[in-house]
Amino acid sequence: MVKDSHVYSFEQLAQMIKASRDGKKKLAHNTITHFIANDKIGIRLHWTDVIIVNADDTYELYNGGYTTRTTRDRLNGFSPATVIQKDFGFHVLKNPADGKVKSNLVPFEEGIRVDRFGCVVK
Repeated sequence: MVKDSHVYSFEQLAQMIKASRDGKKKLAHNTITHFIANDKIGIRLHWTDVIIVNADDTYELYNGGYTTRTTRDRLNGFSPATVIQKDFGFHVLKNPADGKVKSNLVPFEEGIRVDRFGCVVK
């Protein structure tokens, strides 16, 4: 897990970016946050926005085809989602409060959206 990971709201990220000199803020090693649009903020690992935080505090998750430990750590560390690796692929818990049971897992899809509690939004 990322040492200084934290789930930030849209407003918290916006304030951090606006206070920076260059329009982006470093969150962890090789991980920055930046504005994509007025109502979207990206959390970028290397050259891939792995999380997009929307103004309504929903989080879109992406892996860019990289199912690595670092990508999973960033998804879990900077979003409320719970992403696990099973059978060589990522899965997301539909409702983190229900635990890690098979019926609670959905396969990871690019752009899967979760709310501020980590529940998958249809």
